[in-house]
Amino acid sequence: MKKNFTYYIYCLLVVSTVGLTKLQAQINISVGNTVTENFDGIGVSATVTLPTGWKMSKNNTVRSVDAYSSAVTVTERIAGDNMANNAQNGMYNFGAGDPSSATDRALGGISSGSLSKSVNIYLDLYNNGAGAINDFSISYNVEKYRDGINSAGFSIQMYYSTDGSNWTSAGNDFLTSFAGGDANNNGYASAPGATVSVIGKTLNVSLAASSHLYLAWNYSVASGSTTSNAQALGIDDVIITANSPEEDKPVEVWRGGSFVSDHLTIQAGIGGAQDGDEVRVADGIYEEIVVLNKPNITLKSVNGRDHTIIKCPVTNLDPDNEDNKATLDNLNGIAAQKDMGTITVDGFTVQGFPGGIIQSMGNATGTKFVVINNKVTPYVYNVEEYLRNGIQVTGDNSLVENNEVVVGIYYNDEYGSSGIGVVNANNITVKDNTLTGGYGFGISITNWSKSLVQDITVEGNTIEFVGENIEIYGYDKNKKMKNIKIENNTILNSEESNGIVFYVSIEDLFIKHNAITGEGEYGILFDEEYGELSGTIEITENDLSGTFENTILNELDFTINATCNWWGTTNETEIKDKIQGDVIYFPYKIDDTPDSCLKPSFKLKIKKSGN
Repeated sequence: MKKNFTYYIYCLLVVSTVGLTKLQAQINISVGNTVTENFDGIGVSATVTLPTGWKMSKNNTVRSVDAYSSAVTVTERIAGDNMANNAQNGMYNFGAGDPSSATDRALGGISSGSLSKSVNIYLDLYNNGAGAINDFSISYNVEKYRDGINSAGFSIQMYYSTDGSNWTSAGNDFLTSFAGGDANNNGYASAPGATVSVIGKTLNVSLAASSHLYLAWNYSVASGSTTSNAQALGIDDVIITANSPEEDKPVEVWRGGSFVSDHLTIQAGIGGAQDGDEVRVADGIYEEIVVLNKPNITLKSVNGRDHTIIKCPVTNLDPDNEDNKATLDNLNGIAAQKDMGTITVDGFTVQGFPGGIIQSMGNATGTKFVVINNKVTPYVYNVEEYLRNGIQVTGDNSLVENNEVVVGIYYNDEYGSSGIGVVNANNITVKDNTLTGGYGFGISITNWSKSLVQDITVEGNTIEFVGENIEIYGYDKNKKMKNIKIENNTILNSEESNGIVFYVSIEDLFIKHNAITGEGEYGILFDEEYGELSGTIEITENDLSGTFENTILNELDFTINATCNWWGTTNETEIKDKIQGDVIYFPYKIDDTPDSCLKPSFKLKIKKSGN
């Protein structure tokens, strides 16, 4: 196997560069090429002409595919937000939003009790290259535009054919089903109401040069023959890559120490994995979105993050354009799914995504996320670097260790930019990471929506010139944290940055053996608007020698133990001037060595605000 490998598979948002000329009835494809269709150019009327090579049909037999030659090239109906509960059956031009104006379109259909029991969407692929195509990597989204009380539920199953008339099911990898028995037959205020992604699945069908392959997506009831009270489904964001039999396959699946299979893309490797497998990735640049949707897998590079790059090719979306922000918010390099047990990402550079390695709050349940030995760099537009979150974990017991993150500019006023974020999770360790950048938050620990978050350790990290180096927040006194340890970190502030800031109520906090140096507004801040303190609050054995307006600012009615710290001076007046609020600072260290704390006198000295 070659050790240097570059493979390009475009993100769902990127329009393919393969020409789709309207002078042909088919779409040309050849080895190594990718064709993409998101239907956004078809228009917003009920009867739109389909893109070249695409057709639709409807019939009155469940799970039945018609001949491509008899299908039509025009839709007949339109729907989007608030699809009617008595919507007519047939072939639909769906809009993600107001159906008369939404630019994000999809193709699909809905059945009635006796008509349109099947709605089919077709594509004609023609191999115009000199060599045979070995197989195809296929991705698409299935979108739900209306609920239905039909208990059987509805599905979209992909089929293939070499003549456009005789069809073979592409199997369960290309079957997407929605459970039946919805509460009503209503549409969604914001459509689509649900989206299921088929990502990087392999269709093991070869295609000789100068030959056709027909694909069909069949919409129908999942079982039985009752099609009334139907759900409305469509497809969108289709990506098809033609694979070569001669190409090295740099992604391998290993099971119990034994080789199982090899694949062209990372996502295809994950698709070929089972519970507990290891997906090993050789050196190269992989332009794809990776979704971790197999339980207990390890995704690991062979030779480390400097040699294995997951890169997003989207570089032309201006973050300052409001129309682009929703897209950028959801553009993550590696995304963890819920109920996956323990999944691990080890040894990648995730380059140029607004979100790097992300476990969203909606995917917290049942997944421990281990993120180790990676590097994350921001999305770049016109030289500027933008990042929403570099690494985020939300599942209990997760680990973030030995990663590098370059923190970027905020690109959305609703959110900050975090190098490493921990949200709503318990028993978390963030250890030995390096964060740089000059913007946003270095490490953020957030209680977003729980009554209590506890047992968080932030240890051994290096944070340089970030806006808020470590931020602990909930922005609500009723959102509490307990047993927070911040130890052995090196924080080098810039002129406009802060060391460690607290906007949350905390019980039991230990800030020990950290170096908080440089300059800035606050070394350590406890904010009175959002926080309360209780239990044991210790700030000890730290190097607090930075030049701050306030080395410690305690706005709360609680006495903080900040003894045995090095303040950069032995002049007690100067030490007092570094502190505001109810803080015990004596005894203090006379230098930055471990055993230099003065012996306690008979009287503890307390510095309070206003003194």
